[in-house]
Amino acid sequence: MADIRQLFELQELDLKIDALEKALSGTRARLADESAVTAARQKSATLKARQRDTAVKRSAKERDVAELKGRLNKLDERLYGGAIKNVKEMTATQGERDGVQHEIIREEEALLELMLDVEDTQEALREAEEALGKVEAERKAHKVTLAESEKRQSADLSALKSQRETLTEPVPPRWLYTYDTVRKAKGGVAVAKLERGNMCGGCRITLSTSETQKAKAADGLFQCNSCKRILYIA
Repeated sequence: MADIRQLFELQELDLKIDALEKALSGTRARLADESAVTAARQKSATLKARQRDTAVKRSAKERDVAELKGRLNKLDERLYGGAIKNVKEMTATQGERDGVQHEIIREEEALLELMLDVEDTQEALREAEEALGKVEAERKAHKVTLAESEKRQSADLSALKSQRETLTEPVPPRWLYTYDTVRKAKGGVAVAKLERGNMCGGCRITLSTSETQKAKAADGLFQCNSCKRILYIA
């Protein structure tokens, strides 16, 4: 024959199941969480793309400087090779040479900045690749630990649910319905002990003398008038 003690024991078991399900859910979430590795890989990929882009810009800038120096050489040949026969042409050529010389200075400064950027990016990429390797290794080891935890928690949960099936077999369906309904409404606690001083262990409200007598004499479930939890008299 069923008694309220069985519901109280069922509640203790359900609270363990709730806690284990929460823990298992957290374990599975951590198993699926690849955010650290993804972020490290993204950082490495971004730096690689930056390295490629900077290298392309550097090559283009080196070609520009080379072309300008080629123009400068040709202008020098004209200026100092005896090809120019009048002052006007000499002045114009010299002005053009000065302009090319200034342009070379600007382009070489820009090239230097690109070269420094290449070096900085290479160093940042080296550090990022090193960090990625460390993160991947740590993640691999952590996943092994998490997988073991998941396996253990799943087995423990299956065992507790099996115990629950056994425990609920003698409990009348209407009791289980009331228990489940109250449990959902009261944060997982459907059964409360009637404590010393005729106090409900759930809501801490003291029952009247008549309510206490009814609770003690009840042949079935008796619920607290205040919180509606099922009262258990140990």
